[in-house]
Amino acid sequence: MKHLLYLGVLDTSYPRNQRIRCYFEDRLQWTVHSITIDDRPGYLRKSLNLLRSGLAHKGPGVDLILLAEFSLKYLPVALTLRILMNSRLAIDWFVGLYETRVQDVGGATPVQAIATKALDILAAIFGNPLLTDTDSRAEMLKRKYYARTTPIVLPVGASSIYSHDVGAPTSGRWTILYYGNYIPLHGLDWVLDALAQLPLELDWQVRFVGNGLERARIENRVRGARYSERCTFHEPVSENQLVRYISESSIVLGIFGDSPKARSVIANKVWQGLAAGRPVLTRRTSALSEIEPSAEGFLIQVSSPQDLAQRLIGLISNPSYWSTERVKLARTIGPRLEDYVNDRYTALRLALDTAGEP
Repeated sequence: MKHLLYLGVLDTSYPRNQRIRCYFEDRLQWTVHSITIDDRPGYLRKSLNLLRSGLAHKGPGVDLILLAEFSLKYLPVALTLRILMNSRLAIDWFVGLYETRVQDVGGATPVQAIATKALDILAAIFGNPLLTDTDSRAEMLKRKYYARTTPIVLPVGASSIYSHDVGAPTSGRWTILYYGNYIPLHGLDWVLDALAQLPLELDWQVRFVGNGLERARIENRVRGARYSERCTFHEPVSENQLVRYISESSIVLGIFGDSPKARSVIANKVWQGLAAGRPVLTRRTSALSEIEPSAEGFLIQVSSPQDLAQRLIGLISNPSYWSTERVKLARTIGPRLEDYVNDRYTALRLALDTAGEP
């Protein structure tokens, strides 16, 4: 049996981490050793603990080291283990350091900008296989980050819990659901600008779920808006509760940011909302073309806040939207998307079978 060292795991329940780990365990029959990141602060402390924990698996042998999503900053640790353990190194280039720290969050010093960009490039160069989540990002890695191998696209997908029991919304009103972090990537100002254009004569409400840097500012904007009584704010919830929220909702909102990352990813909630058979409204990007054929019209791309408002009005004004035929169609979306994801994962199996020595 082969062994995978899954290095720098931030959260074993995170959808992408869960799916990749299960693929190795269930489909490939590998033994997976997940090395999680120390909760205590300090980059050096975390790095040394990852190195120490990784080396503890040197005895039985490791066939592949996989640097986890969100962990490109620990590339030096991964490269050290690759040499000491004479193992191949795969890298999940899911979220770049530069695009997050510099382009999304902002406020980085010139030195931090150079360092994050350098780590991103080195990760793209040394990953073999090199993993990412969309064709758009795979092309970006070849064009801007000098990837030496063709990146393997492993789509995010959605857990079967979202498509388990698809039906018409259980709420009597048109409920618009936003969930996730309050960060620039999600472009919530677009959402608020669109909500300001919705007629109050229509029966609609908005549920915001999540937390993050911009939550206070967004809540303040809503408090001063004419539609404030239509909105409720909720703390982050468990996945089971999130599934219930989606089943109660009529519409799921995606992301509306305009950063390079926002234009090249397909967010978790886009996958989850579609799998649950809900129309998902999200900003138009080239990345979404990859799943549009499987979405059967439930994926609604918009190009401006005005466009978003008009699409929302069109849905809310249609009392017969959730017809029996619509519900039947909604139940097919999850399986269609899952078939697409499984097809893309075959490339990983082929890469593991044919890749050369470390």
